[in-house]
Amino acid sequence: MTEHGASLEVRPPKSGKTLDAVQNAISVATGRAVYGEYRVLKPGPCMIIEADDPAGARSIKTILERCSAPKDLPLYVVSRVPYEIGPDLFDWMGSQIAKRSLRLLILDSYTSTRASRARGGDIVKQEQADFAGLDELGKRANCAILVIHHTAKGSAGLDWSMMAAGTFAVTASTESQTFIQRFPEFDGAAPERLVRFRSRHASDLEMVLRFRPETLDYEHVLAGGAAALYPLLA
Repeated sequence: MTEHGASLEVRPPKSGKTLDAVQNAISVATGRAVYGEYRVLKPGPCMIIEADDPAGARSIKTILERCSAPKDLPLYVVSRVPYEIGPDLFDWMGSQIAKRSLRLLILDSYTSTRASRARGGDIVKQEQADFAGLDELGKRANCAILVIHHTAKGSAGLDWSMMAAGTFAVTASTESQTFIQRFPEFDGAAPERLVRFRSRHASDLEMVLRFRPETLDYEHVLAGGAAALYPLLA
């Protein structure tokens, strides 16, 4: 993700999005390298808005305990907020960023917090306004805002950069996009994930992560052009 503005992370359902979000937050809050490989430029307090899973706060607590996170970790978890994406939510988020000096705010997820779509409305303009507002807030408040989103139904045959649910405005209005998926060549229980990253201000990156059940996090396996070919290498 970029150091300020809005970034997008897209995952299929049940692919470990909460684990990865918490791992990123721990890295930023402690200053430890992400996945042990990628340096955190500006560490500091973090917040996760967990609106997607009613049991999300309990899951996050379990993850923090299992990975032996520091007791005084500046990581705040909010189960739900009484706002949809729009001016009221932006004002609330801005106040939290200022009050807690947040460096990273994770919104999980876009689908769970977006406003209801009016019949006959312009969905492209609505989604563009949502992400443009989040991006403007992040830049103005000097905070990274990571928005978790789901893949579109029937997106398996699409290019990875077009897998996000919704219109092109979802990805076009963010500073960077991360797409995380399982390898279809492996069975459903395989721990490896393919991660693809694209940013306006950095080169594309592909990597392989492996889930570790003992610590409920991901370890870095490899990065570069061979990442997509990992099943063949294995």
